[in-house]
Amino acid sequence: MKYRGYKDIGYHYYIELDGTVKEGRPIEMIGAHCKYHNKHSIGICLEGGLDRHGNEADTRTGGQEIALLNLLTRLKEDYPNALIVGHNTLNPDKKCPCFDTAEYRQLFP
Repeated sequence: MKYRGYKDIGYHYYIELDGTVKEGRPIEMIGAHCKYHNKHSIGICLEGGLDRHGNEADTRTGGQEIALLNLLTRLKEDYPNALIVGHNTLNPDKKCPCFDTAEYRQLFP
């Protein structure tokens, strides 16, 4: 983070390749993960997203998918009106996530 000029992680949750969920910023604290949307959103980052050539790619592991589903289930209980969208939905200049978040919206209407 310091290498890129950040004081701390801008996401509230970070999911490692093995599915370990790390807490980042406290949920009560405004994130720094999506310009113009930080005040009213919860940021979740999945480790990966690039193929071996450095190109954007869906690199979700089974562990990450399970962890993400569990995390979304818990968050939807606390925030039932929340919308599940990707960074690229809110900012068309962004490529992440490299998968369609509609599958998660359908699971958590």
